Amino acid sequence: MAVALLQVATWTPQGITYIS
Repeated sequence: MAVALLQVATWTPQGITYIS
């Protein structure tokens, strides 16, 4: 999940929504 550290990621019950 290193990519999530490089982006603004919102963790949701349905999964991960990446906001970039």
